[in-house]
Amino acid sequence: MIIKLDKERNFNFDLAAIEKFEEATGKNFFTGNIFENITAADWVIIAWVGLLYDDPTLTQEQVSHLVDLPALHLIMKAINPSGGKEDKSPL
Repeated sequence: MIIKLDKERNFNFDLAAIEKFEEATGKNFFTGNIFENITAADWVIIAWVGLLYDDPTLTQEQVSHLVDLPALHLIMKAINPSGGKEDKSPL
């Protein structure tokens, strides 16, 4: 997904990004609902790992300054399209 930050960037939250999120936070992305107790620091890490696909040199600090609330909203929708509602999809 392309998001406009300092420039157009490709946000890609694939399994590699999920693995990096788990390594950085110690949280299992697939167990329970991580969105219930998510912190601002968790969102920075989610944004960071999703943007590493576009630019592997980005740091968490750089991403924390690049991502504003409208961009964060797009990232939230990208990784949780059901909006927190139960997803009945078999996939």
